[in-house]
Amino acid sequence: MEDHAATAEMVMIVLEDAGYHTTWVSTARAVLSLFEDLPSTGSHALCPDLILLDLTLPDMDPVEMVRQIIDIHGSRPPVIVVSAKNIEAVQAAANAIGALAIVHKPFPLDTLLDNIDLAFHPTA
Repeated sequence: MEDHAATAEMVMIVLEDAGYHTTWVSTARAVLSLFEDLPSTGSHALCPDLILLDLTLPDMDPVEMVRQIIDIHGSRPPVIVVSAKNIEAVQAAANAIGALAIVHKPFPLDTLLDNIDLAFHPTA
């Protein structure tokens, strides 16, 4: 989730080149609809595997958004916070969300890819 289309497009291109399937949304309501629109069969095959989350949401507190996803989905999705704010400003929200990592803007794309890789393949 990124509120700047140009940034989102660049990140999506890099992630898709790395083999990931991406979907971009710019509001919390759009993220929630991804979870609400899952098949009613109980299958989570189409559920997002990871959320890259900019904490500056235009329509909802990010902690509330994650709480609602848990209510809908039954579990906390993996989240990586991407933010231009300083570490002190995002740490409390990232902790409340249960974020796996915080990546600060501007960031080298390799840093983002490394954090995504760690989310899917944590080291022992």
